[in-house]
Amino acid sequence: MTILKTADWATERCEIHDMVSCADCLTHNRMRRDQSGEVRFQSDCTVATFAEITEMDYDFSAEVLREAGFVPGKGAHAAATVAAFQSVGYTVREYSLTLGNAVTASRQQGRKFFVSSTMGRQGHAFSITGGQQHRNFFGQAGRRYSYRIFEII
Repeated sequence: MTILKTADWATERCEIHDMVSCADCLTHNRMRRDQSGEVRFQSDCTVATFAEITEMDYDFSAEVLREAGFVPGKGAHAAATVAAFQSVGYTVREYSLTLGNAVTASRQQGRKFFVSSTMGRQGHAFSITGGQQHRNFFGQAGRRYSYRIFEII
């Protein structure tokens, strides 16, 4: 498995523009800098979710997801994300209760959940760990959306 190293972006010279940390190539390769200055993929909610649940580093998480179908800048479907969890030894079960129930189970029993949500044509992934929903942007906006919850064991 070839590991995609986002950290290499700051140290390797761009062959096209002959400079380190080329912003044009960063954008072209569907990458961005986050608020802390770290290089991340655009539309990386599945990578962030995978890393939060597994506690693996971002680059390794991105590579596992890429092997399962993640496309930088476009994200990954729920089936690809489930396959990524399974490829590193996790058991994945669909959880048929509500987000509130999943948050309670996470807080009280230490369970971890991956949530695949859709609002219109937009998709988003987020995690529930430690009794908290991480990056549930659709829910924070107060709009109606649908979701599927998967418990990661």
